[in-house]
Amino acid sequence: MPSAKVNNLIKMVNQIAANICFQSTEQEAVAKITNHLQLFWAKSMKQDIIEYYQQDGEGLSELASQAVARLAGQ
Repeated sequence: MPSAKVNNLIKMVNQIAANICFQSTEQEAVAKITNHLQLFWAKSMKQDIIEYYQQDGEGLSELASQAVARLAGQ
């Protein structure tokens, strides 16, 4: 079970994905979400969400999961 900190990150990235998906195609949305994470999330936040994605990632929406995968370089 993810920590409260990671649960908050999951919620945040899913909200970002939900807001962006209405404005873009799927590929554009993934790029915008990834860009947002790169620009506005602290390094520790990015590391935590990438680690969660690599270990489980079950709580991430499809777009959020794709964006975190891209952020991780996969």
